[in-house]
Amino acid sequence: MPFVLLWMIWIFMLIGGVDLGCSIIRLIILASPFVMSNWVLSSVQLIVNHMWPSWLLPLLQGNWSSIGQPPTVVEQSVDNGDPGLAENLISVEDYLDQYPAMMVHPTYHFQIPTREGLNLWQGFLNIVLNAYEGNESYAGTFTEEHLMMSGSECRIEMEPTYPATFENLLLDLAQLATLLIVYFGTPNLLPPRCIQEVYSAMTTPRLGAVPAPSAQQLEIFLKFMRNLPGLKPVRKNNTFLSKVFQARRGMGTIPKATVDAAIAQVVVATNWMYTIHGLGYVILTRTVNYRKYNPHNTVPVYGQGAEEFFRFLRNVFEHGGDLDDNGREMVWDMEDLDYIVAEFFSDKMAELVWHLVMGVDMTGRLSHAWDDYQ
Repeated sequence: MPFVLLWMIWIFMLIGGVDLGCSIIRLIILASPFVMSNWVLSSVQLIVNHMWPSWLLPLLQGNWSSIGQPPTVVEQSVDNGDPGLAENLISVEDYLDQYPAMMVHPTYHFQIPTREGLNLWQGFLNIVLNAYEGNESYAGTFTEEHLMMSGSECRIEMEPTYPATFENLLLDLAQLATLLIVYFGTPNLLPPRCIQEVYSAMTTPRLGAVPAPSAQQLEIFLKFMRNLPGLKPVRKNNTFLSKVFQARRGMGTIPKATVDAAIAQVVVATNWMYTIHGLGYVILTRTVNYRKYNPHNTVPVYGQGAEEFFRFLRNVFEHGGDLDDNGREMVWDMEDLDYIVAEFFSDKMAELVWHLVMGVDMTGRLSHAWDDYQ
């Protein structure tokens, strides 16, 4: 009915001598009611809609209620960076093209992980651990194609449909480490030592499936896996080490003996002092040889065992940035000390955290150090 009304108005305008444009348009309009072809009717409707004023069309089409109302806005889905939008999912490789996982230390020229790289690894690790604690598992069946990023949020784009057995958790950890390690190395440079230690902790875990671990052991294992030293900002390991030994000095005989027993389980070579000489870093060599009243001493001043080794590390953090004997600066940035320790001693830091968590559960006087570390 609305179209018939429009057609009749056009006819009256033609009779009245109104200029309606070219003859083809006039012919189409006049002939359209008598032609059953859909494309002719569609064409004339399009012409009419474009030539009549927009405010008059609702009247001619019988839509009186829209007069005086604002135009309707049709909203469209726009890619606004919302992590919840599925269309924003990108691969890990594409994400790391924008936010590299590694960089080369400007002074020492070994690779160090970036904040984005650490967050990416920790994010995927949390997904696997959360699934296990929610009684679910992937059983190591996800592939590189399932690892996706939405903004800075990590996603595993498949459902964890397997039972949450400890064996399946170990499969998930090993598979995840195998998929991620390739993004942290290059053909010419190995992954940073801290990342190598994370890879080792996930592929050859310190708690095996045989014999079956107890509920308490599982709890400790998960506590450790959520706090891998290699995935912590380097300064956190420095602070943790300092607070643990500070708390140890104020412990009673029995608690101190328990902590000492945990520290003693960290395996260090009997000649670790001379191994440090071989690394060729003046900061480390000077610290291992330092004597207050003999600045030119060339013989290590530390004894054997893990306790002496960690005393050396604490002194690196405390005195590694001191001026040399000629008053020259030894480091440009104090954070360099954190990176040196992370590069060469990540395995020992991981052992220390593991044995402390396993042996004393980081409670009591150590709880303050642990709360800051998490």
